[in-house]
Amino acid sequence: FFFLWLNHVTSCLWFWIGTSMPTDTGKRWVDLPWDECNTFCESIPFADAPLFYQYITSFHWAVSQTTLGSMEVNPVSGWERVFNILSLMVGFLFGSTLVSLLSAVMVEIQARNRDRHQKMHMLRRYMIENRVPPAVAQQVQAQVAERLQQQLPVAASQVTALEIVSASLLQELHAEICRPHA
Repeated sequence: FFFLWLNHVTSCLWFWIGTSMPTDTGKRWVDLPWDECNTFCESIPFADAPLFYQYITSFHWAVSQTTLGSMEVNPVSGWERVFNILSLMVGFLFGSTLVSLLSAVMVEIQARNRDRHQKMHMLRRYMIENRVPPAVAQQVQAQVAERLQQQLPVAASQVTALEIVSASLLQELHAEICRPHA
């Protein structure tokens, strides 16, 4: 939803710049032809195209900037070019941030799976080396696999940040944790 909203705002700004900002070249992107050859082979500027087509073209331009795509509409004035450059930079930052976040999630999932796989591998190896009967080995593996999927409560000894909390505040925290909650 945020992506659509961002591109909507960007497309509206692009359209506003193309119709309202001063031009140093005497041209605007809305003055460019939107149909290379209509029925009479006349060039019709975007400004004379239906309003829906103008909006969709602006939205397409905005999406192509944030996804680093391409588009047949190009800036033809200084303000349009400045906005195009800023949009490309935002698109680059947006794209690289998205890739970075997805990569971090994938690395975390792989690490979790690797740890689980290593524990199961060591368990199988232990049972093979100790000649555990297959029926018992299968039950043990099933139970371990199930318990590895469970999320256990966090113990205070696992929270290293508590090491820097004052003793009095730790006592108060402990009392709150141990107090029956209604």
